[in-house]
Amino acid sequence: MIEEIKYKLNSSNSEKPSGRPQASVLIAILNYGEYIESPELIYTQRSGHLSTHSGEVSFPGGKAEDGDVSLFDTALRESNEEMSLNGEDVTMLGKLDYLISRHKIEVNPFIATVDLSLIHISEPTRLL
Repeated sequence: MIEEIKYKLNSSNSEKPSGRPQASVLIAILNYGEYIESPELIYTQRSGHLSTHSGEVSFPGGKAEDGDVSLFDTALRESNEEMSLNGEDVTMLGKLDYLISRHKIEVNPFIATVDLSLIHISEPTRLL
């Protein structure tokens, strides 16, 4: 199943950047132990105390920063900040076409597998 997803993602995706500010999200598929036969996705719920997107259920991610090597690196950095996801435990499968958010930000979704069960919540105030 994972190989089929990877193949389909890499066979299409030739769009050019929009010129708008960029952000990335990680659509992470759990792919270890019991999840190999029955994969599940990781979602987060943002804190109700945040000024933007409070209480929303979302994929981990955020705006690109100057130090990010790539948009996938942005998704990994944000996932690490939000839930201590170790980038070494993640295998990128591909990228979906970007969407322009209601705030006029180019959001780039990356599909990846999480291959080890080492997920922890590092900043609960960001999520709950």
